[in-house]
Amino acid sequence: MVDTSLWLKFTTFLMNRRSSPLFLLLIVVACGCGRALPPGDRCVTSILNERLGKTVYWNRGNCNAPSVCQAISYLLGQELTVDSAVQIALLNNPEIQAIFDEIGIAHADLIEAGLFRNPLFEGYVRFPNQPLSINTQFSIAQTFLDIFLVPLRKKIAAAEYERIKLGVANEILELAFAVQKIFYRYVAVQKKVALLRLLADATDVANQLAILQRQRGNINDLEQQVHTNEYLEAKAEYTRGQIELVRLREDVNRLLGLSSFEICWCITEDLPNLPQEELPGDCLERIALSQRLDVVAARWELERLNRVWRTKQWWAYADGRLGASSEKDAEGFRVTGPAFSLPIPFFNYGQADRARVRALYAQNFNRLRTLEIAVLSEVRSARDRLIIQRQLVLEYRNQLLPLQELIVSTSQHFYNYMALGVYRLINSKKQEIRMGINYNMALLDYWITRVEVDRSLGGGLHYAIANFDASCGCGGEPK
Repeated sequence: MVDTSLWLKFTTFLMNRRSSPLFLLLIVVACGCGRALPPGDRCVTSILNERLGKTVYWNRGNCNAPSVCQAISYLLGQELTVDSAVQIALLNNPEIQAIFDEIGIAHADLIEAGLFRNPLFEGYVRFPNQPLSINTQFSIAQTFLDIFLVPLRKKIAAAEYERIKLGVANEILELAFAVQKIFYRYVAVQKKVALLRLLADATDVANQLAILQRQRGNINDLEQQVHTNEYLEAKAEYTRGQIELVRLREDVNRLLGLSSFEICWCITEDLPNLPQEELPGDCLERIALSQRLDVVAARWELERLNRVWRTKQWWAYADGRLGASSEKDAEGFRVTGPAFSLPIPFFNYGQADRARVRALYAQNFNRLRTLEIAVLSEVRSARDRLIIQRQLVLEYRNQLLPLQELIVSTSQHFYNYMALGVYRLINSKKQEIRMGINYNMALLDYWITRVEVDRSLGGGLHYAIANFDASCGCGGEPK
């Protein structure tokens, strides 16, 4: 910061020297100077905390803070849940920090927009070929147009700053939703692999029994080969499930930002059950248009272009300069006075720039309309699919699974009375396992669709409905 007392003494000195043009010039330059405040990320962290209920921070150093490392280690030491997985990703994924750095870049642009251009200093020193005084001429000039353009440029940069912050928050939301999806997929495939192992074991029992019966001549080669083929096919399906589980585990590691020393995590729980009831679907489309961060960011881009338009008028191309000039001639006389220059906007008065801004505004307006249509379509599609997926899960849970369990129980009863063969009993058990796999995958589809509903609304469904009339917390929409 500038020492006020020294500044007052300096200005008094200039006034006493009657250098009023130079004094006014320095006043203008000083108004364009300011202390660069550090960029804040509280807006983004507030949005994410409200919409996800999680903590995220911007690490401006090269490594995480000790408290953050301790939190990550604690969460990894517990059984991983979908909430803890999202929290670890928000704290540990380096992509989050790369996204946050966009705010720093936009903040630097905002600072630069508020700065006046540097004054232009010119000087001439001429040596005479006669015994006369050295001819010197010095001048300093500053464009006065910045007095009018700097406030407009700051408004443009401020609109861009708001757009960038909303874009950063939206990218981090997308990553959080990706973590939820991959977590649910991993849990479902882990359950599927466990059921496939039971299926392979049941098929192996039938195969071993068929081999013994073939050795004793109770069945022919074809029947024994069919049972062996079923076993090998079930074993191959189990192997494919293991391969998919390995791939998904590495996807989880990547999204959580875990290195080779931090991947000792475990998930033992199954997919969560269906909620008791779905939240009402009224006004979901209007909620999405109000809450989606990418939509609000696109509106800020239109506002930025609207503010750019104000800097493309004809007067902005008359880049005049004011200053002071002093010259000492060969006779030793010195003359001092104001200096000015004024380009005349005769050929270029902003017509091309205004045409460009109009075209950009029309282009972004149409892109905003396209985005809004896509958002409405996403909301309707996700909502309808969620209802259908819920019905399918309920059919499995309330009808198909109980019926299959009853079939297995009845088959066991008939087998005990020797009214049913062992292969029919094993097939009933295999069908029950298959039904469990289908139910598990239907439940996975439901939770994946639920995440897509949250994403289409720009946050959790509970948050979106509860905060429909609230602002986004980051400057809101452009006024």
